[in-house]
Amino acid sequence: DLWREIVASASGLRAAGVAPGDVLLVVMGHSRRMITTYLGAIALGAVPALVSTPTPRIDLALYRRRVEALV
Repeated sequence: DLWREIVASASGLRAAGVAPGDVLLVVMGHSRRMITTYLGAIALGAVPALVSTPTPRIDLALYRRRVEALV
């Protein structure tokens, strides 16, 4: 079951244009989907980087600038 979700995630990432060697920023809340996306990226040969989601205490404009700086 988990492996099928990982393969499906890898397929979805590939269809979205992610290629082996690409760095993929994963900005998702903690969930099973985050794990399968992370592992799907690895299975595809991409390099996933987890980025925490914004908290209620952070200014969203500041958060956006910081995430954009990573790209």
